Amino acid sequence: MAKVDTGVLSHPGAGHSALSADGQLLFVAGGLGLAVLDVSNPRAPKKVAYVNTTVGSHAGGNHVVLHNTLAYIDIAGGLGLAVIDVRNPLQPTLLTTVNTGVLAHNSGGHAYVVGPHLLVAGGLGLCILDIAEPAKPKVLRKVNTGVATHDGGLGVAFGMDKFAFCAGGFGLSVVEMYEDAAAEAVAVVEAVPMGTAVGSVPVEVK
Repeated sequence: MAKVDTGVLSHPGAGHSALSADGQLLFVAGGLGLAVLDVSNPRAPKKVAYVNTTVGSHAGGNHVVLHNTLAYIDIAGGLGLAVIDVRNPLQPTLLTTVNTGVLAHNSGGHAYVVGPHLLVAGGLGLCILDIAEPAKPKVLRKVNTGVATHDGGLGVAFGMDKFAFCAGGFGLSVVEMYEDAAAEAVAVVEAVPMGTAVGSVPVEVK
């Protein structure tokens, strides 16, 4: 079994990885930064590069999502969002960082690309950013999902062209997105307390 010291993963926080389109490179994000690994031989992965994202937290770790066919990596960490140019994966370059206002230090974040938008979910809610210019993300809107917790963070998935499904410590929130990037929570499925029967009812958010 191959074991590699990435140098970016912290004990309290979680790590996350993304594979390049050609399957030759693996990008590993953690509380200590971003590592690039050559996995052309999966039995002997090699670390080939490292960059300090400046946004990772030891407790929360990082989340990485590829964007623009290996041109950029958007990293959501406990201290903000970092955009890293990896057109030359042997020399990744930190381009900019953005304070999304939704990431908690002790829970990290989760990122999801939807067309020209990036959804960043964290312990303080959901942030929608314009990434039409990948090197210059712009915060468009922040949404209080009603289900995020500082310690547990928030996960997000997107479907049916306009709905973001946000899972947090207090349950599942459905956020509807509109053409002008406006968004609002339209339903919440409350988390089931331990020891109770499953069967929560969707509740409309006024």
